[in-house]
Amino acid sequence: MAGAVSTDAASINNAGVNTGTYFDSSRDGHGFIRATDGTFTSFDPPGSTDTGPASINKSGVVAGSYEDSNKAYHGFVRATNGTITTFDVPNATSTYVAGLNDSGEVAGYYTQGQSTFGFVRMTDGTITTIDPDGSNDVLAYGINNDGAVTGYYQTDIAHGFIRSADGKITTFDVKGSLGTAPSAIDAKGAITGGFADVNEMGHGFLRTP
Repeated sequence: MAGAVSTDAASINNAGVNTGTYFDSSRDGHGFIRATDGTFTSFDPPGSTDTGPASINKSGVVAGSYEDSNKAYHGFVRATNGTITTFDVPNATSTYVAGLNDSGEVAGYYTQGQSTFGFVRMTDGTITTIDPDGSNDVLAYGINNDGAVTGYYQTDIAHGFIRSADGKITTFDVKGSLGTAPSAIDAKGAITGGFADVNEMGHGFLRTP
């Protein structure tokens, strides 16, 4: 990317189109899309001082978060025609986007005071909080094309969860884990992520449907 001093690719779709962040000489972050022919398109939501795309779907829609001049974060969805829609979870201090599916539904998490909650945003803008029973902080990361969301929540340790499109939440832990942290879910419901063992060493896991 012209003018970039560093570049961080975040996501790629099945057509081979990439998105991510590049940093200029002032260390300000900007979003980019790299087409399959190598053409770059730079973009920033209005008022952004740091743009962080998180995911791109099969249509080329991009979702992510950006920071404003007050150090607060907001979500955004960039359509294929370049139109950018920004959003915030109501009453949130900051909103962070982590996942996007092919329908345009978004998953992420938000802060409210000292607490963190997961959320899913539908294509009509409706936002639903994800907060498993007994949880302290909740981080939602992945969403598949059925609208199932995965992530993790904290009690004394981290536990994995799956939220189906109908709102049912199933929690799980890797056997013997001292912390289970899912990061992605595929079309069939398989989940991958990381966990810590009793010696606090990190490992990957795959949970089948």
